[in-house]
Amino acid sequence: METVSPNEALRKRSFFRSPTFRVGVVLWAAVLVALLGVWSQQRHTLIHTPAESRVVSERLTESESPPKTITITTNTDGSMGIDDSGNPPSVSPWDKDGIAEFEFFDTDGKAVTKADLLGKPWVICFVFTHCAATCPMVTKSMRELQDQLKDDDFRLITLTVDPERDTPEVLKGYGESRGADFRKWSFLGGDQRAIYRLIQGSFKMPVQEALGKDRQPGYEFIHSNNIMLVDSEGVVRGKFDATKGDAMSALRREIQKLAKRAARDTEAAQVESGG
Repeated sequence: METVSPNEALRKRSFFRSPTFRVGVVLWAAVLVALLGVWSQQRHTLIHTPAESRVVSERLTESESPPKTITITTNTDGSMGIDDSGNPPSVSPWDKDGIAEFEFFDTDGKAVTKADLLGKPWVICFVFTHCAATCPMVTKSMRELQDQLKDDDFRLITLTVDPERDTPEVLKGYGESRGADFRKWSFLGGDQRAIYRLIQGSFKMPVQEALGKDRQPGYEFIHSNNIMLVDSEGVVRGKFDATKGDAMSALRREIQKLAKRAARDTEAAQVESGG
């Protein structure tokens, strides 16, 4: 039988009663409680997760890729359309049926409507002739489109956001000073409320008249720097920042694509009609 001296017994009793020992016991107890909690949570999740869900999760982890996306849409005639390409659906902010009807007036006072622009692609910008900000840059980009795409059949439209001051005569002088070919490039004005409804409603672009202390000479109107691309059916196809060279390069490519497509459609229609 092992004999413990009184001094050694005293030391053992002192150690077990020391703060160090007590703190150690508490810490180890906390660790064990945490481990039990993790084990319990995992067990609960495994039990309450359907088997088929666990299998899908495991397969996704193994393949490192999500399942193919299948998009089901309802067509205007009530039929169903299915896209199983796996590509995410793209949502355009513009009406798939095209922009709203309008009637504005060109530099000769002639009415121009949406119907007059159908059949070929066109681009449109929003400026005012007294502008001291980015309007000159936007108009310069329009002029470059005119000059660089001479062989492509499309139209350019400049729509003023300040029709009260930008009369047909003023717009004509503005276009002449910018080298506009009026056979291809039209400058339009009209009722301000109708202009703003078209810009905001159909093109989804901001436009408003500055008032009060915010109204400074040359900065009376707030509008977008974007040039909008519209196809031969009157549907908006994109917006392109006129102040950025890469955006203008992309716009030129898109105009050429739409112009070629419109030419093919026109030729096919003529053949079909026997013309």
